[in-house]
Parts: sequence; C-alpha cells; structure tokens
Amino acid sequence: MAAADGRWRELLLQALGHEPDNHPAREALADLYWSRFVEAEEAGQTATAQVFRALVDQYHDGKYAIELVGDGHLELESDPP
Repeated sequence: MAAADGRWRELLLQALGHEPDNHPAREALADLYWSRFVEAEEAGQTATAQVFRALVDQYHDGKYAIELVGDGHLELESDPP
C-alpha cells in the first residue's frame, strides 16, 4: 500500500473509532480494500487477495455484495466456432 493510502486508511479507522457506524468512512475503507483486493487477484496473490476480501466484507455494508458472491457469467465467442 502506498504511503498516502496508509495515511488515508489510518484517518478512516480513527473516524470509525469515534463513530463506528460512519457510513462514508466505512464506504471509503471498503473502496480502498476493494481496489487492493482486485490488484492482488490480478497479480495472482491469492493469500493477499483473501486478506483484502475479508476487509471488504467487514466494511462494505452491501456495496460489493454482488461482486463478492462470486457468481459470474462468462460468454465466449470463437472464430472458427
């Protein structure tokens, strides 16, 4: 995580320490952790992705519910068929 992300994360966690149900802080943390989760998945870093997925689960309040279910749809077209 970049230094700016680390500082941003620290401030958000401080806000939640004062107001645990602070929706904007929870959403910002979920967004930060989601981006890290996606980066780790794309890099094939399974263990790191699992850590960030758990953090998204903790803070997303439903925002990433569909994405986290893991029910995807893949459609392939080939030429020749």
